[in-house]
Amino acid sequence: MGSSIACVSKITETGRRKFQITTFGWAEDGYVTQEQSEAEELPDVRIWHSPIEPDANGKYPSNTRLFRRPDNQIVLRLRNNIPLDRALTAFRKVVEQLDLAAIQESDIQNPLVNLNFSVESHATQARTG
Repeated sequence: MGSSIACVSKITETGRRKFQITTFGWAEDGYVTQEQSEAEELPDVRIWHSPIEPDANGKYPSNTRLFRRPDNQIVLRLRNNIPLDRALTAFRKVVEQLDLAAIQESDIQNPLVNLNFSVESHATQARTG
């Protein structure tokens, strides 16, 4: 959470890979938008912004969160009713108050495992005859 942050979100267009890039700069007490652009290539340093849409009943299926994926990509899952600059400011202020010196590592017994895979249904159908 430095003095400048590039947030990237995918623009949904059929047949084209396109991204919305919003650059924020740290002002006196919060992030402010500096620049917005569209691009076909991702910047090297970025936070991937993925909005959370409400369901048909207007309820959100999950909360706003900031996390790092195993490949070191930082992701901000953000409810669509929260401004991006406000969320980034709040996360930075929380991080500044964390005291990581007191944290001790420990082994996790029976950790949860998340597996993702695709299945080609035509290749896995039972053969008859």
